[in-house]
Amino acid sequence: MKTTRELLEELKQIDRKTWDELERWDAVREPPCEDEKFLSDAIIQRRIQIEIEKNGWWLEQSTFTAKPSAKIQKREDPFWKSYGTQAETHTDAILAAYIIAYGMKS
Repeated sequence: MKTTRELLEELKQIDRKTWDELERWDAVREPPCEDEKFLSDAIIQRRIQIEIEKNGWWLEQSTFTAKPSAKIQKREDPFWKSYGTQAETHTDAILAAYIIAYGMKS
């Protein structure tokens, strides 16, 4: 599974606008301590949630799996398509699912 930093690098390549917003909040650098990692993760998760909402997609997260998982539902007329994944952390799961869904943007 990819790390948060690796996922952020992927995001930078496919959605520079969202990555720039995360950079503005100083969430793309490696946090020096656990307290800052908590804050960085919260910023990443919320920013991705905002982007999901702006696109009219739905987010589904679960902790009832072996690892944290996230699934994004996208309306692709006349059906809904689902893009999801599991990861080591909730931040990585939502970020990875967004990258997958964004890559399939119609």
